[in-house]
Amino acid sequence: RKLSPLDVQALACQAGFPVECSSSSRSVTISQQQWDEFVAQYRLVLKLLRQIANVWNLQDPCVIAGFDMDRLGTVQALALEPVGTFICRFSSSQPGCLVLSCRVPESHPNADSDGLLHAIIKLEDLFERRVETWIRDFAGATHILDVYRAKRVDKRKVFTSSYTRLRAMDVLDAYDDIYV
Repeated sequence: RKLSPLDVQALACQAGFPVECSSSSRSVTISQQQWDEFVAQYRLVLKLLRQIANVWNLQDPCVIAGFDMDRLGTVQALALEPVGTFICRFSSSQPGCLVLSCRVPESHPNADSDGLLHAIIKLEDLFERRVETWIRDFAGATHILDVYRAKRVDKRKVFTSSYTRLRAMDVLDAYDDIYV
């Protein structure tokens, strides 16, 4: 899928460009250091996007949130969701990495103060296991939150290939509709 204007703006901000440079047509001067940082981060992002393209391109549901979804947005989006709901997003603090953020029980030993567990997936990790394997095997994460459509989807439905789709998945849909 293409990068949205919000994605481009988020990338520019992460690289240290002034916010006004992506929202106006005025020319803005940046330092060589800002440019070098942008180029380095952008290269990491491109490598990551190439590695996760098959999942990045999924749009119904949107499995990987865009660059506009930062940690604060993730906390807000998951605040009222049930345990097991998760978001896969790009790391703002570690370019070239993904983060799986999952609503967990407050009693979870690694839960943060917002009741979330954040797991980082580095680019190097994605050369050993595909992103869908990381998502599938992330214990406790049961439902993807598509932040753009505000809907939860059982991750088993997303990663079950179309030619082996189980009737049980349709039953899960009915169950979700009743209890959501």
